[in-house]
Amino acid sequence: LGNEVWVGGANGALYYSNDQGAHWIPVSTGGWPKDATFTGITPTALRSVEVHLSNGERWRSADAGASWSRYQ
Repeated sequence: LGNEVWVGGANGALYYSNDQGAHWIPVSTGGWPKDATFTGITPTALRSVEVHLSNGERWRSADAGASWSRYQ
């Protein structure tokens, strides 16, 4: 979305870039398990994202991953 890029994978790895991937910021866990695998990442607005985990949990952030809330 714009210059923002989100990428995630296994073992809770989630990264954010606000410069088209030139620099990456590791995103700390929002409360999901440390061994979580991301199965979906959906940017919803600038600095906002929803992530889906393989265990069925869904989380969202509106501040580039600084804070998270779980939703169903």
